Amino acid sequence: MCGVAGVSWFGLAKSVDTMLCRCKSAETDSVMLLGVATHTMKTILILLALLASSVISGAADKPTIYNHVDKEPTTLDTLVNAALAPKFAIVDIRDSTDYVRPKYSAGHLPRTARTQTGEPLGGYVLITYVVTAEGRVVEPVVLKTTDKRLNSIATKAIEDWRFAPATLKGVAVATTAAQEFTFETTPTAFVSQVLEPTGGKVQRPKDWFYSERHHGPVYDWTLTREDTAGGKKPYTTGVRIQTFTGVKDGTGKTARQFVLDFVAEKKKEANKVMKTCDEKEQGLFTRICLETEEGEDHILYSLFWGTSGLDVAVVSIAGTTKELWDTYATTFDKMGAFELIDMKRFEK
Repeated sequence: MCGVAGVSWFGLAKSVDTMLCRCKSAETDSVMLLGVATHTMKTILILLALLASSVISGAADKPTIYNHVDKEPTTLDTLVNAALAPKFAIVDIRDSTDYVRPKYSAGHLPRTARTQTGEPLGGYVLITYVVTAEGRVVEPVVLKTTDKRLNSIATKAIEDWRFAPATLKGVAVATTAAQEFTFETTPTAFVSQVLEPTGGKVQRPKDWFYSERHHGPVYDWTLTREDTAGGKKPYTTGVRIQTFTGVKDGTGKTARQFVLDFVAEKKKEANKVMKTCDEKEQGLFTRICLETEEGEDHILYSLFWGTSGLDVAVVSIAGTTKELWDTYATTFDKMGAFELIDMKRFEK
């Protein structure tokens, strides 16, 4: 009987035991076992070949999309690839005369969001998606978010976006894309910002940026939500305060006439005049105001001229987009109560 120390193999591998028990010699045993091993190896190789074929076929079945990279793939490229690779075969492509990037043609980028109960909701969302060869947006994936409640708002916003699709050698192709969403809320924390060199003060939202640029008789201060790199870059939301000294010598006009002419010109340029303010005495200055809509922007001009022979004009411009005006209107009101000059500084 074939076995080990008289122990039957029944119950462990009955079919194998039966086969082995038919052998008549150790040599026959070896031949039979080798045959089984060879058969098993062939089976494994066949299975591996089928698996490899399935993987290759699966990769070939994925639609191809192109991912534009500048020089070397960035962290964003890595995130985009990880998010979209399960469904697409992604090909990196660099700038060339054969490739033209997709161009945005229609849609809206929301800057505000609210909860179901109407409360303002702020935060950040980063989404990647595919721009199809037809210029539509598909397969949005959230890469980063500060508040999951914003995810659906951001993904819904891009559903209606349209693009002129990318082209490769004149043929429209699908490409990756990514978009940041920053949902803004009304600032609640402020700090006192000194206006140099006059020593004046204005309430600045804590996270906003301050810059100053003065030349000759003109003093210029800017407080913005966006970083302007010291006033060198444009901004969307902010307050700019300009003080013009020696107006009569510089323009041939009184400070009052300089301001009134400025207002008249802005009324002509505006798409819509929202409101105006009558003249009001405020200490050393007289104030008027003008609120307008100009293109996509909503702007409040607060203008002052010196009284009692003070040849100074001040123009304060508070503005943002029409969509964001309600978010920042109260902020602009708070910042509008600025002190232009610290008189105690000059009395020393």
